[in-house]
Amino acid sequence: REQPPRNYPNNQSMISPVKFQGHFSPLLEVRVRHILLKHEDSRNPNSWRDNGVSKVCMRTRAQAYTILKQLLIKWQGNCTEEEFCTAAFEVSDCSSAKRMGDLGFFPRGKMQPKFEKEAFALDIGRVSDIVDSDSGYHLIM
Repeated sequence: REQPPRNYPNNQSMISPVKFQGHFSPLLEVRVRHILLKHEDSRNPNSWRDNGVSKVCMRTRAQAYTILKQLLIKWQGNCTEEEFCTAAFEVSDCSSAKRMGDLGFFPRGKMQPKFEKEAFALDIGRVSDIVDSDSGYHLIM
């Protein structure tokens, strides 16, 4: 997860509720990068990497999981933003890979529940464990 939006009160961290004008405000938005690996059971198994040709992803769930697990092992809990961006650009099946995995800011209720829960709970600069959603497997930063 990245820094809060410019219009956030006092540009404070969004990790926990902040005190603004004497009241505590819940986390309103987050900005994350992610790596998505689709598999044969993904709700939309086509990847932007297919260059407009409708190909169904033939990767199994186990293969997708293993690829992301190998990234986590490689990083050993010390992944830099540059390393994450490079991996997103190289392997992510989401079109956000063109933006180094950047999904921009989003409020609660805009993403799939498991993804959203992890995105809002994640500390800034940390990488999530593997998140399973209807879209496939994700790593979130």
